[in-house]
Amino acid sequence: MVKHLRAKLFHILHKPSPENPLARRINYVLAFLILSNALSVALETVPSVSESYGSTIALFEAVSRRCPDRSCRFESVVMNIMLPS
Repeated sequence: MVKHLRAKLFHILHKPSPENPLARRINYVLAFLILSNALSVALETVPSVSESYGSTIALFEAVSRRCPDRSCRFESVVMNIMLPS
């Protein structure tokens, strides 16, 4: 069961078939996330945008990626938004 699921996921992510609607949707979602992350990084460098939407950008980054040092874990970002220091 697990091997079948892993093989299916491998084919969806690495060798998608144009006829497979699930593979196509997953590729669209991944492309959207990549572009959204690039846009959020670019917007974060603009001081006025960072001041106004910094917490929203941080929340988006915490949800969409994993930080190696765990400093932007979802829980800590939410707590920083709800309880600013």
